[in-house]
Amino acid sequence: MYGVMEVALNNVREYIDRIIPIRKSAPEVYGYLRSCGLKPEAIYIDANKEWPPFIGAHESFPDAIICGDDWTWKNADGEYPVREFAHKIAEMRKGKVISRKATWLIEAN
Repeated sequence: MYGVMEVALNNVREYIDRIIPIRKSAPEVYGYLRSCGLKPEAIYIDANKEWPPFIGAHESFPDAIICGDDWTWKNADGEYPVREFAHKIAEMRKGKVISRKATWLIEAN
């Protein structure tokens, strides 16, 4: 049986030379990347559908492309938190959200 990390790495094996897999929570990984002096070009958020990973990505890496999944996921109250968070970040960046199916990307001006 394979774990989530193994499946994810298998799915991106063709691009493994361009990916740094790190097993940490989103806020922890932002600090880790900064401490290593790394500035990612893109941050793909696949987190717990909570605000900290979104604002953390925006504040830590203001020039990075922010994108993710779970666009179509709604909670028990019928709300779409990922949509709300992505739109807030897009507004802060004076950009807009582009979505297709479950995937989204913030296009900055």
